[in-house]
Amino acid sequence: MKFVLFAPGYNTKIGGSILMHKLTHILNELGHDAYIYPYFQTFLYDRTSLVKLFFKVLESKIRYKMRFKHKRNSSFNTPFYLDHFSEITDDVVVVYPEGTVGNPLKAKNVVRWLLNKPGLNGNPICYGPNELYFDHHAFAPHFCFPGSRKSKNILHITHFPFEIYNLNGALVDDKRFGTAYCLRKGKTKNIVHDLHDSILIDNLEHEEIASVFKRVKTFISYDVHTAYTRFAAMCGANVVVIPNKGVTKKEWLPYEWQRLGAAYGFEDLEYSISTKHLVESVVRDMESKQIDGVKIFIDEVQSYFSLS
Repeated sequence: MKFVLFAPGYNTKIGGSILMHKLTHILNELGHDAYIYPYFQTFLYDRTSLVKLFFKVLESKIRYKMRFKHKRNSSFNTPFYLDHFSEITDDVVVVYPEGTVGNPLKAKNVVRWLLNKPGLNGNPICYGPNELYFDHHAFAPHFCFPGSRKSKNILHITHFPFEIYNLNGALVDDKRFGTAYCLRKGKTKNIVHDLHDSILIDNLEHEEIASVFKRVKTFISYDVHTAYTRFAAMCGANVVVIPNKGVTKKEWLPYEWQRLGAAYGFEDLEYSISTKHLVESVVRDMESKQIDGVKIFIDEVQSYFSLS
């Protein structure tokens, strides 16, 4: 089968871009034809957005012409889709991240990969009929859209830089001091921890972040869904996730293997301390099993869209 993934350039700081490129790579490694189509912003049309629409269409054409400058991971097999989007044929499956509005590539066969909860932070949900949805991390277990289907299977892809996030050179527990924190998708929350001796990791490079994680005592994440919680645990730091209002621990992440190493609120800190040593083995196991998950994804896509 041929897959086209509507994805931004590869960015080591943005989990969504990493996952879209990694899925493209795995599909190619399994013998399918998978390509990256350079992402451009999509939005609902209304009177106030006509000017914005004009400039976004212009930007998308410029980006397409500059597709060879679209960043990639040199270790991944992620070729670009070279045909104009009007020429996407009926045998092509287009995979959109959940934030894509509508069907900008005019594809017949549409898969939406829910890399976060649809409609998060008031973003519009503008999907269509006859689409197939896959959750990445049980973000939206009960989500449905009229006329489409949500798979019971989770398409969980990971990519962990073990060579960066590890215990090599890390301080032992009794010598660690201070805290680190990230805002990311939790930037609208009130700060609830002492900022004295606290390091904001947003926008730092991975090597810098790992160095911080290896010396601080606690990492505090205002973003409830970020790989940095696992990265911090793998570097020996205690991890506290600041809960979303009204969301319980099981609603946050329903399975315990997903929560290992991370306290959901400061009162749960002992859980992080007692389970952080288990995180590395869990994520290595996740990486080894993701190939089987992609094979299940391929079979379901083939069956749903009746493709050979």
